[in-house]
Amino acid sequence: MLLARAAARAKEFAVRGALGASRGRIVRQLLMESLMLSGVGAVLGLGLAAAVIGWLAHQGAVALPLLNSLRIDATALGWTILLAALTAILLGWFRD
Repeated sequence: MLLARAAARAKEFAVRGALGASRGRIVRQLLMESLMLSGVGAVLGLGLAAAVIGWLAHQGAVALPLLNSLRIDATALGWTILLAALTAILLGWFRD
């Protein structure tokens, strides 16, 4: 989705370049946009996961093994942050 959006904004980047914006400045802007979008997505995803875990914990009819020990641990949080950052950097860098 970010790549399609960047293709649609090609004229904007051309105008910014013509007005004197360096390539590095445009790349930094794209990286910041990507980091913000992926960060918000990661936070929303973690919030949804926490809500589903809380909902499942209160369901008595669901017979899942180890349901009471289900939680978001530091490993899951670390992977979420790492994948969000890598996705933002890759998509922000390559959509220029």
